[in-house]
Amino acid sequence: AVPIVATLDLHAHVTAQMVRHADALLAWETYPHRDAFTTGQRGARMLADILDAKIRPTMAMAKVPVITSAIHGSTEGDDPFAHIMRQAKTFEARDAVLSTSAILVHCVLDQPGMGSGALVITDDDMALAVELASELARDFWARRFDLEPQV
Repeated sequence: AVPIVATLDLHAHVTAQMVRHADALLAWETYPHRDAFTTGQRGARMLADILDAKIRPTMAMAKVPVITSAIHGSTEGDDPFAHIMRQAKTFEARDAVLSTSAILVHCVLDQPGMGSGALVITDDDMALAVELASELARDFWARRFDLEPQV
């Protein structure tokens, strides 16, 4: 089988079909976006590791029905999304975790099944991928009102 690795904008609408048919999906880590190139490098390294049989990626996506603007979606400072992104990135320190991606879906898309959440890729540990993605999705849900712009 030919491995499929793709990089995504962190505002992507990630579908179950994308997760099912890809070996790895890695999203940008910054908003404002500054890391398209380095995310491409991360994706290329993951693809090389798959081809060299160094890793067996297992990927889980967990979403909640949070669709909001990116006004509080910065990955810097004290914005609610910044907290979610920092939490996601701390999970990468675990041995079995290959990549985490926090997804704040773009609010002007019009597709079925939209939501925000997290993609977690582990090295052959689906239970851990599901557990961590679900934890991040629950954090999204807990911060859903903080993500809304204040009028």
